Amino acid sequence: MEEQALEALKTHIKTKVDESWASGRVLLLAELGKSIKDGAPELTQALQGRKLSDFIASQMQAIVKIARPSSTSKAVGIVPVNAVVGDNIGQFFSSRSEPIRFQKAIWMAFSKEIAPGTKRLVTFDPSLTYIDVPANEESAGSEITSALIPPVGDPKHIRDAKIGENIRQWATGVGIGLEKIVQKGVGMLSQPSDNSRSVFSALMATLSHDEQRRLSLPLDIVEKLLKSRV
Repeated sequence: MEEQALEALKTHIKTKVDESWASGRVLLLAELGKSIKDGAPELTQALQGRKLSDFIASQMQAIVKIARPSSTSKAVGIVPVNAVVGDNIGQFFSSRSEPIRFQKAIWMAFSKEIAPGTKRLVTFDPSLTYIDVPANEESAGSEITSALIPPVGDPKHIRDAKIGENIRQWATGVGIGLEKIVQKGVGMLSQPSDNSRSVFSALMATLSHDEQRRLSLPLDIVEKLLKSRV
């Protein structure tokens, strides 16, 4: 019985941590403690009087890890053990009410379908962008597979949520810190709102990376003009 309660507690912790991290947030230790207290009685009993942080450090070090926004902060959070957060982890201690957004380039890379016979690569030199190249071509970059592009026909809110989740999982899998792909000063999960997207941006989204490079310079002025009309 004790073993079952222990496994139930570990499963509860892992599930809560994964859910929070998938939404772009570090799960606060206090939040986790409350969810355990409010859950089934055996979850609390499985701790056997131990501090939650001590239990995690001794029993779940291969699954989750403790995180703090800074060396002097009293806030304590928990993330998956393989989470890549970089130096600016503090931005992931945001509240649920704060929207978090990815940079447009990475969002579009996971939104636009990948043509048959090609592969999509994300690069950061000199800036974040993506390119589609022949599938058999050797090129630098981190690949996005077709399986990570949600079906275009899905309802917008469902597709947006899936895109955010896929970006998170992909970044963790390839070892890219989230601070490299989120918009500066804002969050990570939500798609840029329709109100913030200009006609120019919508048109550019239909072009390949090579086509965008050919058009981007002369259309700088056009973008400004179109934005002023949106």
